Amino acid sequence: IVLKFSEISGEVEISINGNSLGKYAVQPIELEITELCTQKRNQIEIKVANTIDNVLRMNSRVSGLLGEVSIDVY
Repeated sequence: IVLKFSEISGEVEISINGNSLGKYAVQPIELEITELCTQKRNQIEIKVANTIDNVLRMNSRVSGLLGEVSIDVY
């Protein structure tokens, strides 16, 4: 099972079922998550940090998940 993010703005922190996969700033992101998933319901938590430019309204760039997020099952 591979979790994919095509485009993000800002640093993203990802957890599966309470297990942290770490923080990422380079995109695209592809993470192998098979070992962390269960056969029942799974919880994916995605936190994207806002940039200081957006907080201070210094530019009009959007922060967050900007592109496609997908899960591929092989």
